[in-house]
Amino acid sequence: MRRTDAQQGFSSAAADADVIVVGCGLAGLSAALAAAQRRARVVLFDSSSDLFATNDVADRLYFNAVDPERQGDLGITDSPELFYRQTLAAGGGRADPALVKILCYQAYIALKWLEGFGVGFENKVRQIPGGVYPRTCVASDYRAGRLAMMNAALDAGVTVLQGLTFRELVLDAQGRVTGVAAEDADGRRRILRAPATVLATGGFASDAALCARHDRRLGALFDMRGGRASGFGLRAAVKAGAYLVGTDYFSLTMGTAGRAGFAVCPFHPLRFILVDASGGRVVNEQDREAVVEALLDAPGNVLWLAASFSDVARLPEVRRGRIEALLAEGTARRVTGSEDMAGMEGAPSRASIVDAVRTYGEGPGDRLGKSWRVRIDDNDMLVMPVTLGRSATLGGVRIDGGGRVLTASGEHVEGLFAAGEITGGVHGMRCVPGNLSLESVVFGREAGFAAAGLSGLRPDPECGRSRLRSGP
Repeated sequence: MRRTDAQQGFSSAAADADVIVVGCGLAGLSAALAAAQRRARVVLFDSSSDLFATNDVADRLYFNAVDPERQGDLGITDSPELFYRQTLAAGGGRADPALVKILCYQAYIALKWLEGFGVGFENKVRQIPGGVYPRTCVASDYRAGRLAMMNAALDAGVTVLQGLTFRELVLDAQGRVTGVAAEDADGRRRILRAPATVLATGGFASDAALCARHDRRLGALFDMRGGRASGFGLRAAVKAGAYLVGTDYFSLTMGTAGRAGFAVCPFHPLRFILVDASGGRVVNEQDREAVVEALLDAPGNVLWLAASFSDVARLPEVRRGRIEALLAEGTARRVTGSEDMAGMEGAPSRASIVDAVRTYGEGPGDRLGKSWRVRIDDNDMLVMPVTLGRSATLGGVRIDGGGRVLTASGEHVEGLFAAGEITGGVHGMRCVPGNLSLESVVFGREAGFAAAGLSGLRPDPECGRSRLRSGP
């Protein structure tokens, strides 16, 4: 992949670009590509020397869209309006309806836009765990897709700077954002100037103290983002006048924190039971929100998972490898008729887990309300501790349909745009799996178009709300 090193730098005398994009994740790449399509001079930069070490949540690209071709082949009937209503409902009615409508009605266009850059998707749709409908497209090779987008940006003339760390927004005397201050690897301060700046810097899931302000229980959870979602862009936007919405909503992921890091629970959400330290089953595993609350309230935020060990062999290779690593280090254990839980700190006894498994498998109904049960082999179990990780924040700066950052009164923060996880209002209380990536592309694209228009470069009259369509 071709790239430009930050050491080449820019002058600070005049505008260095038409559009500056901060952050090389999916939202930033989308914004840069869209602005370049409007013939804008674009500078895209990131602090990392590895452009794949971004704030992107998933290592695979899950992308929701109403796709008549993929869904029709499976006999699935869908519509943007159904997608819109389901997304609003999933968010508890706390999302901005106007933003949700753009998200859902622009999804198919965004999908085809990505495919036009060479991002490949499987020729089918799925309903992934936590999803609300079979409309999730999965990228066949996420890293290859990212690389294709980056090369498309370079082909379009985007200047890509690596190893340049964002420090603050530059404002003029009227409070208009006129560029950014950054620092290179040698500690030298650089000023990059442009009439439009797009922040695509991710959320604040790595900031334990800030998360704990909204819910004290969140501060102790595992940081799944490895410190990369520090919220620095959000804080800079607030200093420039941005208003925050939905910052008390979070995406939390169940998994196991081992010595090698956090392993997302690889099982279908219905193929295990959860017990507390005494071995008692405490929650309907089918109810995602109830599971999250049970883990937040559990001592040390830990419950214990019991599943049939034979299920491990059925897992995809990557997920099976994560379980094998947990077994090798002793964080997880294969518990047979002769194996107990000795040496696993805080673990319930084997006898209590077996009793919970057998009670779960008996009778016509489940006392906790689980509607679908599978038999767990109590003579050969996988047992491991599970906890929660902070995977994403669902709130952030308020934006309009074109990604323009708004103040508390609804006015534009002049010269400032935002896209991706740094923004709020799109998801509400819960994010439908597959909508995070969709949000990054849809609003990254809209922000890039609008930012280029601010520079007087082929403004798109259809950008934002006016681009809503009734279907693909």
